[in-house]
Amino acid sequence: MSLLRQVEVGVANGRTTPAACRESGITEQTYYRCRKEYGGLQVDQAKRLKELGRENGKLKRLAAELSLDKQILQGMRKMYCFCTADLSICAISRVLPQISSSVHS
Repeated sequence: MSLLRQVEVGVANGRTTPAACRESGITEQTYYRCRKEYGGLQVDQAKRLKELGRENGKLKRLAAELSLDKQILQGMRKMYCFCTADLSICAISRVLPQISSSVHS
């Protein structure tokens, strides 16, 4: 945010955008990308936006891990579930607690 403001001050003082970007040590592409993303935001709003982005990333990783756990358990259920026509009891009911504890260990 401070670099964005620094470039904007340079432009307001009569410098061209490329010159103001060079003086700030960023490329024009970076400046325009940041301006597009953070242009009308206050500093606290920009910080909150970044914080929400990090939280969103953590939640996506967690969802992916849970999905993988679910796929593993479904595969194990298919492997260990030997139901017969006479008995409706699956071997999975005895094996699943052992598998779940070993998967999360």
